[in-house]
Amino acid sequence: MLKRFAVRAAVVYAFLYWLPTPLDSVPGLSEHVWNATEAAWRPAVEFAGKTLSLEVPEKHPSGSGDTLANFLQVGVTAVLALLLGAVWSLDKKRTRDEAVIDFTRDYLRLALAATMLAYGLAKVFVQQFQPFDEWTTFQTFGDASPMGLLWRFMGFSPTYERFTGALEVFAGVLLMTRRTATIGALVMSAVMTNVVMLNFCFDVPVKLGSSHLLLFALVLALPDLPRLFAVFFTRRSVGPRDLTPRYAPGWGRFVFPVVIFLVLTGQVLQSNTAEHWEPPSDAPLIGGYAVIGQKGDDVSWHFLQIAEGMVAFKRGAEAWKRAPMTIDVAAKTIVVRENTLHFEQGDGGLALTGAWDGKDVELTLQRVEAKEQPLLTRGFNWVQEYPFNR
Repeated sequence: MLKRFAVRAAVVYAFLYWLPTPLDSVPGLSEHVWNATEAAWRPAVEFAGKTLSLEVPEKHPSGSGDTLANFLQVGVTAVLALLLGAVWSLDKKRTRDEAVIDFTRDYLRLALAATMLAYGLAKVFVQQFQPFDEWTTFQTFGDASPMGLLWRFMGFSPTYERFTGALEVFAGVLLMTRRTATIGALVMSAVMTNVVMLNFCFDVPVKLGSSHLLLFALVLALPDLPRLFAVFFTRRSVGPRDLTPRYAPGWGRFVFPVVIFLVLTGQVLQSNTAEHWEPPSDAPLIGGYAVIGQKGDDVSWHFLQIAEGMVAFKRGAEAWKRAPMTIDVAAKTIVVRENTLHFEQGDGGLALTGAWDGKDVELTLQRVEAKEQPLLTRGFNWVQEYPFNR
């Protein structure tokens, strides 16, 4: 009775968690599907928040998968799975359980394969972690957040990013067929164990999502673990496992392969047509500048970075600050918030004069090339008489 309840509740949880996959992988449809799903979950999430005396923020595009609403939704999903699993367990007939479990395994394969292909291809095409530019080159470790440090580490080497993406794609491809699903789940478990540790140790707000991916990969591999133990530890031979679907006779067996092919095609198209980010190169004054002379202002200026529409600066003991900026080339002015500075371009530098926070200031800036910094010039070396560790 208890085992039947646990299995059925787990099946319900899996479907509640993953729906509306695979519709969310269809190009042109994914955004509408996600919006409809969020709208359907919102009343339950807000009710859970009120029950726990928690104020749930309005939905907003933040890029975080660990919002309060996300945690509440997982909690609601668990409660619903327990309730529906209990109701389902009142049916003591097990004639359909084998087919339902078999269908659930195939559904998990599809969901995990689609997810791994999406994340993997984003890395293979160098889209998840952006390459180094002047914004990142001149920032100090202390000014970076833990997540920012991880993003800089991964973005520094496109080769390593492609390598990690290839492993995720490999796991996704293996999960696409029943014959290779177990080895695919094991490869994914190894890959996702590292991802989960990175997310927890570097405070990346995908802890819920990555932990679920690891959990479902382990669940998918679980039925074959005794067979693997017999082969690798007791050296006993095991016979082949029947891979015939229990839920779809005849032509129905081809439904999942077709769906998986369509998902794979959609993922590849989305990754190939995604807009590649490149640092701006044609905006005036773009670059990093060291402050080599200053008059006025009680606070010492150290560094200034100018990008398209943004400026970052380092003053005194303050952390790096960023602010919107507009440049008028004709009037030779830079406007940052309420501050207006006039600029004159010289040989490899700038001269800025004007008022900053109500105080007159004159700055002499020297251009510093990001590509000339040790981090970007060191390169790869087979032979090293001494470690170059700075």
